[in-house]
Amino acid sequence: MTLAASLFRVLLLFALLPACAAVQAQPVDLYAGSVPVASQDEAERLRALGPALRSALIRASGDPTLAADARLPAVLERAPSLLQSFGWRQEVEAGPDGSPVLRDHFYARFDPAGVDAALAELGRTVWGERPRSLVWLVIDDGGTRRIASAAQAAALGALTRTARERGIELLLPSMDAEDRARIDADALWAGSAADGLAAAFRYGAAAALVVRLVRSGAGWSARFTLADGGRPDEWSATFPDANTALAAAAAGLADRLAQRFGLGVAERVVADYAITVTGVAGADDYARVLASLGGLSVVSALAPTGAEGSTLTLSATLTVTPARLRQVLSIDGVLAFDDGALAGERRIALRLLR
Repeated sequence: MTLAASLFRVLLLFALLPACAAVQAQPVDLYAGSVPVASQDEAERLRALGPALRSALIRASGDPTLAADARLPAVLERAPSLLQSFGWRQEVEAGPDGSPVLRDHFYARFDPAGVDAALAELGRTVWGERPRSLVWLVIDDGGTRRIASAAQAAALGALTRTARERGIELLLPSMDAEDRARIDADALWAGSAADGLAAAFRYGAAAALVVRLVRSGAGWSARFTLADGGRPDEWSATFPDANTALAAAAAGLADRLAQRFGLGVAERVVADYAITVTGVAGADDYARVLASLGGLSVVSALAPTGAEGSTLTLSATLTVTPARLRQVLSIDGVLAFDDGALAGERRIALRLLR
């Protein structure tokens, strides 16, 4: 049996487990961290606190390079004072022979203000808005190409766990009749990033990562394509095993999303703006506008100032430039810049999307 066929066997095994019948993306808690542990005793908890805080800092900032920052050890010493809550969980993972095994993980949530302050010390900032991402994983067993589904997520722990550690809200497709009508493995293998993104919209995903995995000599060859409405980003690499390839897929996705949507300290510019929003037809639209803008981490204050016809006016305090706001708004697709409208300094024109 080839390694590719063996991976298919593992996917089938996990798909038959009741606990894996369906998987939904879970909201990401940016101020929580987790680490695998050897036991659930007190000594192990104390040992895991520092690594858990490091995990939370990486998750909140989207920047894994801070793990090598020489200033980090001093920050991690404050983990006990920043701790808000903790717990233990057992996760199903694929063992060396492909069979499911349980492993203990320590989870800790830390004080958000304390984490923000720690990131500021390290010259980083919190990465707030992140696009929900769907992964199309296509595996070639040497004769047949198949797309992994949400029902097989437990067999893909290296992918989902790495995404969670990096703070990425990740989805896998159901591969039901609607998915099969929209996309197929061969089309994805050929590199149809636009089709992959279009087929991901039904899940509320603003980004799609196509992963193509095939046996290559003693290891695995992987090709990746990220689509989020802009120019597709493509990269490839060879890995010693499938789990390493899957972890690299999630890490590569997180790196590129952070580069596109994350905000550096220098990009935080606080200023007041007058905002007009067109296309507001009634109370429901009014509520959508306020929920969309008011829920953004880059909007620190928001207040309606008037309405005339289908146009709503608001005052807002932004902590980023209008150019960055444009990028942030593209994530949920509720509002967009109205480039045809008259705008000026400290004035922003938006339109409500349908």
